[in-house]
Amino acid sequence: MTLKHLLLILRARWRVLAASVVLVMIATACVNLALPRQYRAVATVVVDVKGNDPVAGGNAQQTQVVPGYLATQIGIVASDRVVKRVIAKLDLEHDPQFRKHWQQLDTADNGAFDTWLTALLLKRLDVRPAHEGNLIDISVS
Repeated sequence: MTLKHLLLILRARWRVLAASVVLVMIATACVNLALPRQYRAVATVVVDVKGNDPVAGGNAQQTQVVPGYLATQIGIVASDRVVKRVIAKLDLEHDPQFRKHWQQLDTADNGAFDTWLTALLLKRLDVRPAHEGNLIDISVS
């Protein structure tokens, strides 16, 4: 099959091709309108480790971050205590949309509002170390 034959086939079937493109565009628009809007906030944090070097003495900056230290920092960022502090700082406990959503759920299974809100934010929180370095990527959807 040559390019000329392909173009002749496409020219003969242009209605089918155009209808397929229009149907795909309509389906994409319907799916886009049906799905809830979702926003994502991303921040990158530098973990700076400065400690005492027992060999050189005094404060010397380490060239590599200890892997256990970075994992500890990731665990701290993704902890309940930090998320509760974020909720308090942003005053999310008084947000009417969160309250309404919580009240629509069965409150006997979900417990207290602050516990439910903390669990909700922890599900949407993603904390990962960046590749080979002392950076941590924090994102919330």
